[in-house]
Amino acid sequence: MMKVLGCVFLWGNISPYVLSYFYHFGGKNGFGEKNIRMSDTVFVTPINLLVVMFTNPLGAYLSKIWNPKLLIASGTSLAVIAALLASVAQSFRLFLLTYPITFGLVCGFCYLPPL
Repeated sequence: MMKVLGCVFLWGNISPYVLSYFYHFGGKNGFGEKNIRMSDTVFVTPINLLVVMFTNPLGAYLSKIWNPKLLIASGTSLAVIAALLASVAQSFRLFLLTYPITFGLVCGFCYLPPL
C-alpha cells in the first residue's frame, strides 16, 4: 500500500509522459490536445496534497472506528479504481478531476492507519 501511496509524489517524474499522451492522443476525437502545456501539469500535486490535507484527519478517525486492515483494503481498492478512472480519461481536464482528487482521498484515508 505504501508503494501505491508513494506514487503520488512521483508526479514530477511521470508528468511529461502523461502530458505527451494527451498532446498526441487526447481530446474528444483522439487526435490530441495541442493547447496543453507543461505548465498545466503544475496543478496536479497541489490539488492532490490539498485533498490529502483534509482527508488525513478523517482517515485517522476512521482507523479508530473501523478495523485498520479493512480501511487499508478498501483504500487499496479505491487506488485501483482511481488508476482505472485516470487511465480512461479522454481529456487532460478530466484527468485533473480524477487523478489528483481520487488519489488524494486514498492517501488521506490510508496513510495514517499503518503508521
